[in-house]
Amino acid sequence: MMADKAKPKPMLPWFAPPAPRAWPTTPHLLVIGAGLAGSAVAQVMAQAGWLVTVVDQAEQPAQAASGNLAGLVHPLLTADWNIRSQFYWQGLQATWRWVADWVEQGQVIGDLSGLRQALLSDEDLQISTKWLTQLDIPREWVRVEAASSANQPAGLVYRQAGWLSPPSLVQRALDHPSIRFQGGLEVEALVWHASSQQWHIRSGATTLNADAVVIATGALSRLNQAWQLPIRPLKGQVSYMNQQDCPYPLTGAMAHQGYTTPPVNGYWVTGATFEAPDVSQTTSLASHQSNAEKLAAVIPDWGLPAASLWQGRVGFRPTTADHLPIIGALPDADWVEKAYLSQPHNKALFQYPAQRYHPALWVSQGHGARGLMSVWWAAERIRDQILGVSSAAADAESEMNRLDAAVHPGRFRLRPWRKGQLSGHTLC
Repeated sequence: MMADKAKPKPMLPWFAPPAPRAWPTTPHLLVIGAGLAGSAVAQVMAQAGWLVTVVDQAEQPAQAASGNLAGLVHPLLTADWNIRSQFYWQGLQATWRWVADWVEQGQVIGDLSGLRQALLSDEDLQISTKWLTQLDIPREWVRVEAASSANQPAGLVYRQAGWLSPPSLVQRALDHPSIRFQGGLEVEALVWHASSQQWHIRSGATTLNADAVVIATGALSRLNQAWQLPIRPLKGQVSYMNQQDCPYPLTGAMAHQGYTTPPVNGYWVTGATFEAPDVSQTTSLASHQSNAEKLAAVIPDWGLPAASLWQGRVGFRPTTADHLPIIGALPDADWVEKAYLSQPHNKALFQYPAQRYHPALWVSQGHGARGLMSVWWAAERIRDQILGVSSAAADAESEMNRLDAAVHPGRFRLRPWRKGQLSGHTLC
């Protein structure tokens, strides 16, 4: 008998979502981290009727990587439309759902009316034209254009894309009557009390209680190690040129080997470098020159001012080994070791129990350089898990479940076990 190819594949137990919880009448969420990720979670959960406290070790929000003056918003297109492309496509839709009206109303600094991704050679142009025709993407979103002028190189032109100012977006996201921000608090201990069904959070002499917690810290947070979040800090320097020092205005934001945006607060923004394992927090002339070279490669006649005149900013992107963020409920590492990692990896799926998570603890981390295209999707998925809203399809091949698995917080510990790479854990 031939197998029924239409039969859905069962959900892998280690990626099963957390069981729904009963919440108090007025539930309280504590978000650790006041950057893009944390502010998005705070806004989404406040809109869902929760009281939200956002804490950060800095005195003000958006002081780490989310403090850069500008960043780009556009899809990640690949010829094979891989899981990263699929994820950031959905992430972009979520960003539009939450942010587009704020930009239109002038509440967030930015422009989402278009963006050009420069192509540096005729070969790049031909390849992009070929594989773009193979992708099922609405043509109102992206098209290929030949060069039209010195400052309009050939490229992919995204119609519903552009740039945003992360600090202004964070400020707007935190502007809600149900959100309270407390700065200058570095979380030292995060302890679950089963008797009260609450988390107790300690920072110096300050103690906070919350019904649920979301960890949305940056690349250099101690909580990454404490909760076994495999975050890799990646330094990036963004360069700022005085608006009056450039000979003529660009027509819009541009992606190239880096990115360049129109002026924000009087500065053209270009960057950013990728420097690892450098952990210095000071700007350097060499990094400015690197950013200048990337920009000159696509707009050679712009006549850039000397890099020694530039200002800039250093940030540390929280990245992961597979270049996807970490989103969702946080598994109990000790339980995972006993239930999965100490067991043979190739038993029938029904023999494994469903994943077990720390109670009422979620994470939105590792958004790297693409946080503007991922933090709102992350916030919506965390909201749905907190509220017990399941995806319509129960099979592992549904798009939402595939994306949830791709960004699952337990995936890095599970991968070597699932591949049979943990000695002593394989059936004969």
